[in-house]
Amino acid sequence: MTMLCPGPNGMQGDPLMQKLIGEGYLGKPYNLVVRDMGRAYIDPNTPLHWRQTWSLSGYNTLALGIYAERLHRWFGAARKVVALDRTFIPERKTGEEKMDKVGRPECVAICAELENGALAHYFFSGVARHAGHSMVEAYGSEGTLIYDMTANEIKGARAGDTGLQPIPIPPELTMEWTAEADFIAGIREGKKPRPSFEDGVQYMEFTEAVFRSVERGGVVTLPLED
Repeated sequence: MTMLCPGPNGMQGDPLMQKLIGEGYLGKPYNLVVRDMGRAYIDPNTPLHWRQTWSLSGYNTLALGIYAERLHRWFGAARKVVALDRTFIPERKTGEEKMDKVGRPECVAICAELENGALAHYFFSGVARHAGHSMVEAYGSEGTLIYDMTANEIKGARAGDTGLQPIPIPPELTMEWTAEADFIAGIREGKKPRPSFEDGVQYMEFTEAVFRSVERGGVVTLPLED
């Protein structure tokens, strides 16, 4: 039995977002804006974290993979990606005297074209003071959905509405953290956990495409061919 750990970001409202989007709340999706910024790496004296080490973290950077897995479920996959990244503090302490290279970027900016035709923008940063809440904003031909991922609050509006209104997450559509129970159920009962292995391959392919774009300085098309 093997299992991928689900990302906590947006977990609580995941079923409701899937339901709203699946039922056409947005109409045809036009734009997706994703923002996840914090100050985890703002202090240059903070020691090197394992997530900043290439040999341990690989392509995984900040919350990119976590969001990709969730957003693929809501909006589908990307077919084109172009990205930039930055590391402002290139070396950090790994001991009292030793310094080592920071192997993963502190900021990533991504533009993508999704398979459904929507254009998406993602911005992730670990060096942003007082950055505010993490947000997912989706705009379509018939409506808007705004998910405050930090507060786990969803707001929406349809064409003709005067403004955004709260959309409560009903108890029957609330997803809770059950990773440990899901793992045990997979062993005892053969239940297939989520995210699946295929979900993991898809979001890691997207993550790799982001950094291929950074390295090559251009657009990368998905699925990857090599």
